[in-house]
Parts: sequence; C-alpha cells; structure tokens
Amino acid sequence: DSGVAHTSLAAILRDLSEVGVLLLMFVAGLETDLHEMRRVGTVAFWSAFGGVILPLVGGAITAVAFGFPLYWDGVFIGTILTATSVSISAQTLLEIGAFRSREGATILGAAVIDDVMGIVLLSLVVAFARASASGVQVAEIGGVLLRIVAFFIAAVAAGRALPVVLAWASRLPVSQPVLSAAVVIAMIYAWAAEYVGAVAAITGAYVAGVLIAQTRFKKEIDAGIHPLAYSIFVPIFFISIGLQANGRELGDRLSFTIALVLVAIVAKALGCALFARWCGFTARQSVRVGVGM
Repeated sequence: DSGVAHTSLAAILRDLSEVGVLLLMFVAGLETDLHEMRRVGTVAFWSAFGGVILPLVGGAITAVAFGFPLYWDGVFIGTILTATSVSISAQTLLEIGAFRSREGATILGAAVIDDVMGIVLLSLVVAFARASASGVQVAEIGGVLLRIVAFFIAAVAAGRALPVVLAWASRLPVSQPVLSAAVVIAMIYAWAAEYVGAVAAITGAYVAGVLIAQTRFKKEIDAGIHPLAYSIFVPIFFISIGLQANGRELGDRLSFTIALVLVAIVAKALGCALFARWCGFTARQSVRVGVGM
C-alpha cells in the first residue's frame, strides 16, 4: 500500500509540475515585449545557432575522448547539449528584472529558437541512426519539419481569433472567465505544440502568452495568472526537478559527467557570445547573452 501511495504521489507531483512549467512559460509570453523581440530577432537567431553548433561539436569530441563511438553515440551526446531550458531562462530573467532588457529579449528569443533547432537536430540524428541500423528511410525528417512549420503558421493564424474568444468569455456569468479562458487557450496551444507541431509543449504555452499579450485583456490576465502560477504550481515544478536528480545513477561515469557539464557550459556560453558579438552586440552585451544561455 505504501508503494502504491508513493507512486501515486509521485505521479501527482509530476502532473502538477508540468502544469507549473506551462504556466511559467505562459507568463513569460505575456511579459515578452514583441517589439523588442523583433529588434533582436537576427541576433537571437544567430546566437541560438552558435549555441547549437559549438555544444554539438564539443559534446561529440568529449564523448569520443571518453571512449564512445562517434556514430551515433558521440553525435547523440553532442545533440543533447544543444538544448537550452527556456523555462529556467525565463524565470531567471524575471527574478533579476532583466526580462525586458535587450539582452533578456535576445536570450529568451534564442532559447525558443534553440528549442526548435534542437528538436530538428535530434530528429535528424535519430532518423539517420535508425536508417544506418535497420535501413529505415529518413523521409520522416521532412515530416517533422513540416509539422513544426505548420504548427507555427496555424498558431499565429488562430491568434487572430483570440480577442474574439476572450471577449466572448468576458461576458460569461462565471468567476474569472477571462483568466480561465486564457489558461485553457494556453493548454490547447501546449498540447498542439507537442502532439501536432513536434516541439516542446512549453513552446506552445509561450506562443499563447505572446499572442494573448497583444489583446486588450493582457493586464487583466497578467494580474490573475501570477497568484495562480506562483502560489503553488511553479514552486512544485522547481521542487520536482530536485526530486528527479539522482547522483547514484552516474555510477563509474562521474568523471565523464563532470567533463561533459563543463564542456556544455563553456561551449554554450562561447558559441552564443561569439555570434552575438558578430551580429553587432558590444562585448559586455555578448557576454551577458552567452552566460544567460
């Protein structure tokens, strides 16, 4: 009975944490200055590109140095270093009050782009690995790319109807109708991102926040979502990260893990900073972007 209860509690915490990270990214979307994001779009893209290429190469080289074969173990290990946690980046920027700065907009934009690049790259690696192992065709790569593009086009197109939907919700005779509708919209976008668009659910929640921020209901939703998210769901998300960490699983790979973490940090910071500098940021701004990523 205690084992069943423990499993049930773990499942509940996991579900609540997933709601927490979705709400966190929805809030990040609401706080995003779209005008500033457009201004730094080029820098964000190339920073994300640098933050993918250097960790990929560095991770693969590190894996080979510790005895892993380059194809496909080394390439796969390099690929997992390309990811950037959009949710952690957003929360950190919010906490230090740098969310609306030029560097903050660049970091957040690069993190979202990085997420898409990472999904595409991972799909490529997995598809090629399967093809080399069993002769499976790699046509599925095109399908993944098509799903990603289709999701973003559909998400933006559907965003035009959001003011109408929220206006309709505001007339419902219930408590907090606009906030409730906004949360439902965020969850629908999150579901569509993962199961239709082949990208992370948090990306969908973030897109929903960005689109809703362009409506006249932004302030009303912003005022209601913060207590809902930060009173319980977001803290549970961060607690769940700690609960999932288990150093015992490293076994005899501790030295490899330490080396890989160091390479991941240095390669990500250096790649993003160099490309930000190349796109016209000052040295100080470039370092901030690199460290932020």
